[in-house]
Amino acid sequence: MRFTFSLLILLGFYKVFAQQTDTSISITEVEIQGNRIAMPFSKTNRNVALLEAKEITQLPVYTPQEALSYIAGVDIRSRGVFGIQSDVGIRGGSFEQTQVLLNGLKLSDPQTGHHMLNLPLPLNMIKRMEVLKGPGAIKYGQNAFSGAINLVVEPFQENLISVSGMYGEHNTYSLSAAANISSKNYNQLLGISKQSSDGYRKNADFENNQVFYMGQLKKENITLDVLGGGSWRKFGAGGFYVADSEEYEEVNTLFGGVKLTYQNNGWMIKPQAYYRYNDDHYVYIRSNPNVFQNFHTSNVFGAEIHTSYTSKFGVSGFGLEYRNEDLNSTNLGIRNRNISGIFLEHRYYNGGFSVTPGFYLNNYSDFGSFGFPAIDAGFEFSDKLSVYASAGKSFRVPSYTDLYYKGRNNIGNPTLTPEQALTYEGGFKYKQNNSNFQLGVFNRNASELIDWVKQNPADPWQPQNFYEVNVFGVEAQAQTKNKSVFGLNILVLSIDYTYINADLLNSSAASSRYSLSNLRHQIVGRLVHQITGNLYHSISYRYIERVALPSYHLLDDRLFWQGEKLQVFADVTNLTNTQYTEAGFVPMPGRWFKVGFTWDINL
Repeated sequence: MRFTFSLLILLGFYKVFAQQTDTSISITEVEIQGNRIAMPFSKTNRNVALLEAKEITQLPVYTPQEALSYIAGVDIRSRGVFGIQSDVGIRGGSFEQTQVLLNGLKLSDPQTGHHMLNLPLPLNMIKRMEVLKGPGAIKYGQNAFSGAINLVVEPFQENLISVSGMYGEHNTYSLSAAANISSKNYNQLLGISKQSSDGYRKNADFENNQVFYMGQLKKENITLDVLGGGSWRKFGAGGFYVADSEEYEEVNTLFGGVKLTYQNNGWMIKPQAYYRYNDDHYVYIRSNPNVFQNFHTSNVFGAEIHTSYTSKFGVSGFGLEYRNEDLNSTNLGIRNRNISGIFLEHRYYNGGFSVTPGFYLNNYSDFGSFGFPAIDAGFEFSDKLSVYASAGKSFRVPSYTDLYYKGRNNIGNPTLTPEQALTYEGGFKYKQNNSNFQLGVFNRNASELIDWVKQNPADPWQPQNFYEVNVFGVEAQAQTKNKSVFGLNILVLSIDYTYINADLLNSSAASSRYSLSNLRHQIVGRLVHQITGNLYHSISYRYIERVALPSYHLLDDRLFWQGEKLQVFADVTNLTNTQYTEAGFVPMPGRWFKVGFTWDINL
């Protein structure tokens, strides 16, 4: 009933839009960067969501983690604010089942998925966010179990310095600056940022510092990208893992990568390498660290080569990859894992029809070899209407925390086996002028699902392999841009709905930490409109209903003055002062007022 009602709203929403007169040029086409085979966004036979930089500036957000929470189907579960520790799930998957990338380079951490969003870059450097919903082994490699997120950073179009600042209640502030210097063939982009707060509750203070650099050399048919950055965060972690606790944590992350792209006569050759360092210091009682504390250090090195060739028969892709994961921990021990992979993919297109079969073979030094077949297909009836379908297998190995953790309230399980899943999906896409509507359904059958469970309240949490989990979902999205509706000058109007039903089969657990608290209903709505002249208003609505957790509604508001180079804004997050919890034992903040600015200075 709820789905039917929401679908009717979406259809009515779109009908109104389709009848309006277009007031702007068409939306610029973008190419999905994370694909092994380069693919225009409009030609993808998958459900891919985009959030671009201009849209991000219209939202009351200050970190990439917060921006992701406005993408339907993406479940951001934060312990506190400003993305200090945020878990990300897609389509009802856990935070361990999402692959996160930066310009196509993997950011995943072998210690725990809690570090997946330890992002070494400020928000104002992100050009767009690409979210692939569904299995992503063919496109993104291992551990893209339920989806993948690729953050795209590119040099600015002009030489400038962009400065942003925000101040809000609880002595909370954010400062960031990004500078772009370009010459004929070489572009350099450098960004720094800092967020700090006394905390909205006891033991919720934090400090986060970030720096990021990207250099890009272009010459004829060769592009060389060099990037690197770091994040240094320390925060009170009260209730993150244990109720009413005095936990404290410091997490430092360094990342660097290099990518070479060569294009000539239909060939594209893209070798790339990356390195990620992460150290995590956890303290059980902040005032007395000697009671219980952990030190974890992970080092990850990876190298890949992607090749593709375009001919009259379509686009053929081939690639190899290698990854070494090293961990040194006072709790988890000294661990090492080697991963190698090979993939083949071919996209055939004829008229409005396209089909892309592919296969990815992965070998783990501690778990053996696994194969991931996948296929997607689509047909364009016209420039406006297309249908798509896909099927793919995905896989995730246990993290080192899953396997070996030893704590007061959590104990690992070294007998765990990898998760596997087979996902089917299909749907259609309709677009007219600057409006679009999309409807899709999917089914994911997962076996050996890993989750932290307990039989009795007094027992410690311990991960287990569930025998089978069947997930069925429906996704509906409607959006219009740059329209005049009922006399209102609208920049963006969108509403997205996600429904997920997960059946856990053959499970004897009394309590589950993650799998039994997945999304069930999610609505994300957004309206950005012009009030007068340079004065604009943005209001965002989110409804979240998870299994076994209370549902809640959130309203976030931004009033902003937008000049050619200067934006001044006033934000109110959680406008209705809703009481809610997303993860752990952490009550999220109520109504919160903030003011700030963004100023672009030409060099």
